[in-house]
Amino acid sequence: MRIHFSSLSWLILPICGLFSCTNYDAEVSPSKTSAETLRATIVSGPAESDPATKAAFGVVTSSESYAQVVWNAHDQLSVFHSSGSSLYETEQGGETADFTLVSGDAPSGNTILGLSPYSSTASARVADKTIEAVIPAEQHAFSETFDPAALLTAGASSSPSQMAFYNVCSGFRFTLSESSVSSYASIEFRGNDGEKLAGPVTITRVGEREPSAAPSSGSTASVTLLAPEGGSFEKDVHYYILFAPCVFKKGFTLSFKDSSGNELFKRTCTSYVDFQRGIFPSVRGADHPDHLPAIKDGILLSRAGTANCYIVSAPGSYKFPLVRGNEAKTLYGVDHVEVLWETSNEATAPTKGSVIASVASNRKYVFFETPSTLKDGNAVIAAYTDGRIVWSWHIWVCKDYDPEETRQLYPGKPKAMMDRNLGALSANRYSTMANGLFYQWGRKDPFPGVVESYVESGLGTFMATTLGPAPGVVASDVSTGTVAYATEHPQTFISSSQTNKNWMNTANHTLWASSKTLYDPCPAGWKVPEAYVLDGNNNHVASQEAWTEVTFQTSAGRGLYLPLGGTSYAWYPNNGYINADGEIRMAGMYSCYWSCSPNGQAVFALELSQSGSTLSYFPNRYGKARVEGHSVRCIKD
Repeated sequence: MRIHFSSLSWLILPICGLFSCTNYDAEVSPSKTSAETLRATIVSGPAESDPATKAAFGVVTSSESYAQVVWNAHDQLSVFHSSGSSLYETEQGGETADFTLVSGDAPSGNTILGLSPYSSTASARVADKTIEAVIPAEQHAFSETFDPAALLTAGASSSPSQMAFYNVCSGFRFTLSESSVSSYASIEFRGNDGEKLAGPVTITRVGEREPSAAPSSGSTASVTLLAPEGGSFEKDVHYYILFAPCVFKKGFTLSFKDSSGNELFKRTCTSYVDFQRGIFPSVRGADHPDHLPAIKDGILLSRAGTANCYIVSAPGSYKFPLVRGNEAKTLYGVDHVEVLWETSNEATAPTKGSVIASVASNRKYVFFETPSTLKDGNAVIAAYTDGRIVWSWHIWVCKDYDPEETRQLYPGKPKAMMDRNLGALSANRYSTMANGLFYQWGRKDPFPGVVESYVESGLGTFMATTLGPAPGVVASDVSTGTVAYATEHPQTFISSSQTNKNWMNTANHTLWASSKTLYDPCPAGWKVPEAYVLDGNNNHVASQEAWTEVTFQTSAGRGLYLPLGGTSYAWYPNNGYINADGEIRMAGMYSCYWSCSPNGQAVFALELSQSGSTLSYFPNRYGKARVEGHSVRCIKD
């Protein structure tokens, strides 16, 4: 009996590698977007374009620079079915191979599972599409490919005549560069936090686009690669170490050993790195003392999309694409990145590096780390080219904060709002941490907010930053009152004495709009809300997303309390504003919340004003000057 199996003909492995080899910076491709770059094509079978791989390389194609994957002659498969298990073997191999039954019963039942390479100790729960297998903890090195016994692939089918196999492993691809390379008898790969990598694994979701291989009882925390049989490692040749997909939160270590098992030296990466199924991150010169320490990676913050603001809610290493706002195009020519300023939203500036501990970049990503103990606050990271800021991003650090989990739906409104101001570290009534940051209308970058909940004079104090006690101020003119100047000077407040009170010399009404724009300051999935818009005769045009026709209640705590039903509420603090001259005014007596809806030279907004114990609110105030610094409360995009 002959059963026809097919493997996929392309492997997700750029020959140049997924680590950057320029300046020894390195990064790992993100798990959610990497599927778009898999480039795997099924030759024949039930699921065209599924990402699946087989065990060995064929010829590198000149047009694509990817390695073709084929079946080898005499490859063997374990096949599991309702009657038991069987052994199959192919004589010819190839892109699509015919496998012949060698031992066991012919497949029966509606579900058939396959495992490559064949293992006499593997088992399966066919109904659950689960296979118990082993990734060898000791592997043999082969030039430009992996140990054929180490790369597990699995498949499932309802047909006894064909099956597509999916790769379930990840791994590390590397070359060696040191002059002593011939003395290496083995290379051990180990996670720095004791992560389980090889030995027994449980493969679930067999036959689906993203099967999972998780270490099970008896798994090991290291994988050892032995020098090629009858020889030694060579310089500038690619080798592979395979293991279960794993996130190394504290990085990993390579130990180079001699023939007696003595350790010659170690090379360590201390960065967070994510090794994903089907992805083989690559480093040239892994034994060079500078290369592994230079690896940069982190949790991808842009899974929901790129933006000008990213939220961090737990300590760790992070990255986001080097792009402008929600633009898809990479920002080329950046030579370095820096933390421009940090604040803990308090009157005393935090110690430099206490909010964002470090920052770096390569040609694709910005990488940064927080201290191991997270400090709530806000920071701005700026990208430079030849000493000039070309873009900047707001990092909003707030422990355990998830805007999706705490979002609030106002009565009668179709879209949810955040439960706090943009940049706020709390949503609690009366807390100064609820004040958040200030924005000039149409600008993407924040300014420090006010520290106090109330001052009798109204002249509040800016949150202290590592840059200084207050933002710099420059008067608007033909050179400073432009988007280009604002982009290059994100820390500078652009003042105005013009009658139209616009920070721009020539008005631009599209910087913020009903659709999320390049300059929108909110995180991905959120935007500046629209307002209740009036026509020229003050007739209602449309009841839009935000505050109009929502019943508010005043509060003795110098803010506005909006009941949402039960014990839930939305809190809008009276946190003052930045006047046209760059100074804080009316702290504890007044606040304003931007919309994205212009009204001539002015803008619609929610305005709160308190006199004594009386607080008045104007949910469709139509005359707010764009030069002023006001709060933003983001709405779902």
